[in-house]
Amino acid sequence: MEKILKYSVLRYSPSIVSGESINLGILYSDEESGFHSFRFTHKLNRVLQFDDTLSKEKLLNILEGIEATVSEQIDDFDIDKYIKYYINSYRFERTQHILYDDLEKTMEELYAMFFRFDYAKSERPSRNKDIEMMSRILKSSGKNVKKNTVVQGGFEDKVKYDFAIGESYIKLFDYDGKNLSRSINSAKTWAWNAMHEKKKVYFIFRYDEDEMSLADFRIIERIFKDANCEFCSIEDSQKLFSKAE
Repeated sequence: MEKILKYSVLRYSPSIVSGESINLGILYSDEESGFHSFRFTHKLNRVLQFDDTLSKEKLLNILEGIEATVSEQIDDFDIDKYIKYYINSYRFERTQHILYDDLEKTMEELYAMFFRFDYAKSERPSRNKDIEMMSRILKSSGKNVKKNTVVQGGFEDKVKYDFAIGESYIKLFDYDGKNLSRSINSAKTWAWNAMHEKKKVYFIFRYDEDEMSLADFRIIERIFKDANCEFCSIEDSQKLFSKAE
């Protein structure tokens, strides 16, 4: 029998105005069994590069403090109540849940999805694995999810989305190790599709940032931004799952 695992991703955002943020850790809770756990990134230098005003010692104290507090909780731990204490720069995302048979495996798969840069390139989840996890998360929320949905475009062409959920579509782009100069025109096409689609379209990307392709990626970002599209990384997709409906 499948059980329910609740989880919430802790994020750091130095500025509410800019909206930029980075994942710090993930909080797990199976209320039925009384299991609760917090796991945080070991790539602290990546977080410090994101905001060079941060103190590594202070950051580590905060994360270890959460880990210790959660580990001390017994049966009456309420994850939804707990995350409300963290606001402003350090903030937990709204809780989601996923059905599971194997707790350790599911926790590891969730962590790998939201903290892919904690792993060597060869150990990171594939696009298909990310699609599988996204499908599990969306279906566990009770949403009617259809994979690989083909719809009619603005010129009676066929447009394929990875997911269709009620009044929303989701498309996952894999930019890892790709020649992004070849993806610019494709981004223009998808941005145009989104602008002329009656339903809401969400775009998620996988991208291992490197200097060789960064300029082209910034162009792709601007294309989607200028079209007012929802465009976020797989690490940021937690907030998207609660919006798509």
